[in-house]
Amino acid sequence: GVPEDAAEGAVQYMINHGYQDDVRYAKRLAELGANTYGRRRVEQMLYTHGIEKETIREVCDEVFENSEQEEEKLDLILEKAAKGHDLSDPNQRNKLFAKLARLGYSSSAISACFSRYKANRKDETL
Repeated sequence: GVPEDAAEGAVQYMINHGYQDDVRYAKRLAELGANTYGRRRVEQMLYTHGIEKETIREVCDEVFENSEQEEEKLDLILEKAAKGHDLSDPNQRNKLFAKLARLGYSSSAISACFSRYKANRKDETL
């Protein structure tokens, strides 16, 4: 193995030169995850990567600060997922709701998204 002094020196070198930075790492992972997932799913992903809870909260607050972008993203996901489905059928609607929840979106965000979807399609019933 490697002598303990050498290992500690290597770790310190990495920290001093910015190679080991949990906040930067967490922010990059969160930004990548935010392209596809909601906040909850991104928080879970960061937690499984060993990021501290406080760092997760701070990073996600920053990455998910623009709620309008989140709404637009969720609206696009619903629009795409709803094609070919009869959303007047409660079973179909519930399955789609569950799918969006698994992607990490909150139930309030999903409900608001369904309301916007319904308002944009007055001829359909939801």
